[in-house]
Amino acid sequence: MRPDLDGVVGTSFQYKNFTVNAYLRYRVGGEQFNYALFEKVENISLEGLKRNQDRRALYDRWKRPGDISRFKGISLTDASRISSRFVMEENTFAGESVSVAYEFNSGKIQHWG
Repeated sequence: MRPDLDGVVGTSFQYKNFTVNAYLRYRVGGEQFNYALFEKVENISLEGLKRNQDRRALYDRWKRPGDISRFKGISLTDASRISSRFVMEENTFAGESVSVAYEFNSGKIQHWG
């Protein structure tokens, strides 16, 4: 689903010969499929259990009859299908680009050769 708001906000700052530019991307109100949750938690392999450091893979699972949890038990090895359980809200604010520049005067550059 497309986000309600999606865009880039930026600023530029200049002091003497220094210039700093920063652009930040924002997204609010959208949805995104959480592939890591689907692949690394719900459908984790036995080999992946040895290396996975995600707490959800061990603690947020079904363990005993009657448990209410988001993920099936580790002992259940049949693969889960893609479903809306793995669609999450996407509200992000991320650095798009940052640049820092310094402008040398021509006299110093000629001196350096």
